[in-house]
Amino acid sequence: MTQPALVLHVGAPKCGSSALQTALSMSPDLEDTEGQRYRYTGLVNYRKRQVPIYGSWARKLAQLSPYGYVSWPDFHRDRDPAQVFAPMERVMRRGARKGFVPILSSEGWISHPALFARQLQYWGYPPVKVVAYLRPPVAWMNASYWQWGVWTAPTLDAWLARTVLPYRYGLDLEAWSRIPNVTLEVGGTRPDVVGKFATALNVTLPSENRRNTTSSAALIGFFLRNRRFRQDAHAAAVEFVIQRWCPPVGGRGPWGVLARHVHQLREVTSINLEALRRILSDGALNDVLQDEGFLRERCYHEQIIAGPSGLGRVSDLPALLGSFEAGLVKARAAAGQAPVAPLEPPQAGAALPDWDAALADRLELLLAADLQVRRQAFLLAVPLMRLLRGRWNLAS
Repeated sequence: MTQPALVLHVGAPKCGSSALQTALSMSPDLEDTEGQRYRYTGLVNYRKRQVPIYGSWARKLAQLSPYGYVSWPDFHRDRDPAQVFAPMERVMRRGARKGFVPILSSEGWISHPALFARQLQYWGYPPVKVVAYLRPPVAWMNASYWQWGVWTAPTLDAWLARTVLPYRYGLDLEAWSRIPNVTLEVGGTRPDVVGKFATALNVTLPSENRRNTTSSAALIGFFLRNRRFRQDAHAAAVEFVIQRWCPPVGGRGPWGVLARHVHQLREVTSINLEALRRILSDGALNDVLQDEGFLRERCYHEQIIAGPSGLGRVSDLPALLGSFEAGLVKARAAAGQAPVAPLEPPQAGAALPDWDAALADRLELLLAADLQVRRQAFLLAVPLMRLLRGRWNLAS
């Protein structure tokens, strides 16, 4: 079997990408049972240049990042595709010279098969393995609304109205499948994408950590009322810090989908499922369909009957404060800092501003402790004098 020149994990968004990127960043140098080497790579802006990073530097910079991983950037209107493709070609050629297969990941690449088709044609269609994981449109739309939409759209109806076809990942993958010398590796998100990716490449990766799971309704409401911790749809760094240290609060996850939204998404679900049926093997299709939301709307009935999540319930905030307290204990211990006394919670009958003040107090301390932990980890990995002298060998 021909080894690929590149392995591209292309997403999709809200489909386990952050968990996979974290696992690959922590174990960037891999080898399968037949001795084939793989190297996870990222792209960073260093001294006004886009620099690919490999191996130990991927791990070091991931430890420094509040997100806990490194990856490749998506294509945006203000970014020339050459800023991504030029370093990608260098990575591919380096892999060919050094005898390893580069792994690159960007959760938004799934939506850009036309860009990659033109570039791969220019490169002479090298063999490429494209990896993607999917969840059903209804579940994806709910998750995407709470991750991005709630910051700009007042309702899920407004979020859905932004585009006629808000979910087209099945159609995107069908376009990817038409590119010569591209091999698709597609699966569902259950039970975990890290294990599935490791199986696909026949390598070993650390077990999945919680990364960028949908936050609780209580936390989302707190962020919306206190924008300094999360200013917009894409400023999610604080959520990653919270997930790194704080136990989940439990209870029902945020939900906004109503029966009319499920009806709206029926055609979207059908169109994308038919595209997947055209391009996937029976095994891959069955793996995607482990999530019954592609085939049965009944799995959403209980959530729909329960109704949309409320974001301003004071009754949800004691559990969130307890989660912050537990995370703060762990983070300060890891940073070598003395513990702080637990905060006296607001009294019964206290209003939202009182609870928000208590939550903000604990969160500020948690963020400071997390920053200290990340700095310490980075400086242990990179001696200070090397930093001061500017001797960064990012391609090590």
